[in-house]
Amino acid sequence: MNDDRFMLWTSTLLGVLQMWCFFGFDMMSFLVEPICHSVRERCPECIIQFAGYYGTAVLCFSYTIGNLIAPCFLPLLGAKGCLILSSTLFSVYAANFFYLRTYFFFPANVCCGFAFALFYAGGGSYALRHSTDRFLSRNQSIQWMVASLTTLLSGTFLIFSASVLKEHPGNETEISAKGTENDAEYRQFSDKEIHLLSIGMSVLALASIILAFLLPKRELQGSLQKKVKNEVSLKKQICKVFWAMRQKSLLKVSFLFMSTGSFISLFLTIYPTTMSFTDSLARNKNLVAYYCIACCVGEFIVGFSITLLSKRIRDFGLIPAMSLTCVLYVIVAVLMILFTPAMASIGPTKDHAIFETNQWICILLGVLTGALDGSANNARMVAAAKGLPDEPAIAFSVSKFYQAAAQTICLSLGSILNLHQIICVIGVVLLISVFCYISYIRNLSERRVSSEEKLPQEFESTNY
Repeated sequence: MNDDRFMLWTSTLLGVLQMWCFFGFDMMSFLVEPICHSVRERCPECIIQFAGYYGTAVLCFSYTIGNLIAPCFLPLLGAKGCLILSSTLFSVYAANFFYLRTYFFFPANVCCGFAFALFYAGGGSYALRHSTDRFLSRNQSIQWMVASLTTLLSGTFLIFSASVLKEHPGNETEISAKGTENDAEYRQFSDKEIHLLSIGMSVLALASIILAFLLPKRELQGSLQKKVKNEVSLKKQICKVFWAMRQKSLLKVSFLFMSTGSFISLFLTIYPTTMSFTDSLARNKNLVAYYCIACCVGEFIVGFSITLLSKRIRDFGLIPAMSLTCVLYVIVAVLMILFTPAMASIGPTKDHAIFETNQWICILLGVLTGALDGSANNARMVAAAKGLPDEPAIAFSVSKFYQAAAQTICLSLGSILNLHQIICVIGVVLLISVFCYISYIRNLSERRVSSEEKLPQEFESTNY
């Protein structure tokens, strides 16, 4: 197998690993607040109010801190070791839904957050070792396109679980108005359905551990991961991370990283919650599943397009990807404001949007948000790699730090601000990121890396 085909193969395998690892989180992120709400209605002492939002915020906070220390594990465990440990921690998160209680739920979210940090540190290092500068955007796009199938898998499994429960009427998911102030109907999840979802997550989490053990590796000519010494102290690794966070190139794209995190919290958790809490949509039990599949379609379309266009347009992951991200967000924001009740993200409601919503609008928004996520993440990954090419693994960790911090803030605001207010806040962050990104591109066109941003000699590079 020649180097080009090997790069395609490793990018595909890494995408499959990401799909299996993220399956549990991605599926539950669409449902976590409605599920916690349902459990609380049956057992108020079992789980706290807004546990779905707060738990995911804790996960993102753990992820934020994890991004600062995850690179320290690379010299100790190597890229594959980090991926194996990450897969193990994801399995802990999957298992906690067998017995959903506050004292299990929040520690499991901490484990999941750190698992994300480890995966991106190890996966980023593994991907860069098997990529060249010419094919970086293509390889990242292939990985992301394959990984995005996790939403298709999530939607399919949700439909399967609903069909299984339909055959057992006593366990079937109900539509309830119990406990709501305005008698609004909402989708209520039974214990049986929650357990079935947890089994599916656990199976794929265990499969991901096996795949992480089996990942191949090869030394490529022109690899972005430099051949350097493997020994470095943890202190120097931490110093590298904080040094990288002060560099102008990464500071200028920090708002892009934060925008990406805000997009994820919006399309994975906050907006899907409105489908379960909107009275006119609550009876469509498979709507969230259809939305998951639509997100996958959007991710796949953008990933496939970027893969093709990056062969013809140099650095497609820079200005073209950023421009596409901005256009898609404007469209998504307008449609959400027009067709979604503002308070549906906070609790069950009978409020009406400006225009009457329906399942086709939700599915269209799924396609658009999937495309938005794909383009934004391609722009983020390319900007990080080119912003600090001497230490790409460190750059990826810094980008994920900003992304996770934005997710934490956005989800924490989910119980305070309504959907429309959150959309406006994200829009302001994106607008700031555009102006900073223009300055970043100007500097990048003049020089690859400014002389003051070259790695200080006392920080020896590390081979991951």
